[in-house]
Amino acid sequence: MPQTAIKEYFGDLNAGSGKHSVSGLGSNTAAKESIRVGFDYFKGNLNRISASAKFSGHEYHLHVVELHNTGPSTKASLAALIAFCSILMARPTQEQMVVLGEMTLGGVVSSPSYSSVNILCRCCRHR
Repeated sequence: MPQTAIKEYFGDLNAGSGKHSVSGLGSNTAAKESIRVGFDYFKGNLNRISASAKFSGHEYHLHVVELHNTGPSTKASLAALIAFCSILMARPTQEQMVVLGEMTLGGVVSSPSYSSVNILCRCCRHR
């Protein structure tokens, strides 16, 4: 059975042009791609999240902290979506929120299995 990865997410929202950046993952492109899937779904479905929010007027930064040193997770798209929503809405998630499973670019959420990674998502700081 794989080790459970526990991550903490922190986000910043600044004036900008609708881009996102990620730190804390090093050069792991698979982990960054998973975050990008969450961001792209967030961007494409913003009207479902908030009717009044303006996506292109902001830049989003997500910082990932590994709490158990198990390595970057490639199953972080659902947690990333929740984090980006939290950042934009300026509403922190519930403390000690656990996100299980992941999602596809089309928004299909996979159910957790023994190979999925548990992600602790305590979002987010706002500026």
